[in-house]
Amino acid sequence: MIKVNDPRLRRAYLSGPMSGIPEFNFPAFMSAADALDELGFEVFNPASKGWGDGDPTVGRTEEEEYQRFLRNDVTAVAAADCVFVLPGWEKSRGATFEVSIARKLGIPVYDYETGDIVEPPAETVCQEADRLVSTDRQTDYGHPLDDFSRTAKMITGVLLDLLRPDVEVQAEHVPLIMECVKISREINHPKRDNRVDGCGYWKTLDLVIDERERRAASPIPAA
Repeated sequence: MIKVNDPRLRRAYLSGPMSGIPEFNFPAFMSAADALDELGFEVFNPASKGWGDGDPTVGRTEEEEYQRFLRNDVTAVAAADCVFVLPGWEKSRGATFEVSIARKLGIPVYDYETGDIVEPPAETVCQEADRLVSTDRQTDYGHPLDDFSRTAKMITGVLLDLLRPDVEVQAEHVPLIMECVKISREINHPKRDNRVDGCGYWKTLDLVIDERERRAASPIPAA
């Protein structure tokens, strides 16, 4: 059962799955909220006072209403000292979002049934690649369209004698070339870095295509 005795953790947010569960899982929320209240917690229970995820008699909610609930929940999570999660929270879109907010704010997350701290899962290779491409690498290298356009010009120069006069390497070709490099390295010596970079280059290809379309639609006016 609950083993959290830190006196600094008084305001508790209760998170868990609702959608697709009979009565929207409200009975479990109410029972847990009562138990936490008896332990001295000031509980924010999203299943009470009209804050729940839709109408429990219907079992679903419209997307606009769902987003309104999430906005309310984010405010409540930010004001909490800790978060307790009910069984099945990992499969809930709303609960996982609430837990991610708590972690970003440094708010501890506990398993309601065991009282143990809920550790964040290890990053998958795709998540690591997404983080690197979206933040660190763009800061260092600039947007992939610009970075790869420079690289493409150099590749064209290197291959000048092999290419037809009307052929020029484009930014879109660079991540495809790098995918070949990463596949070769993975065959020779399998390791996580190769797979992270492989995911990352597919994302940069997507970024290049999106950015080229955006610039084509909104060309920079001549000086």
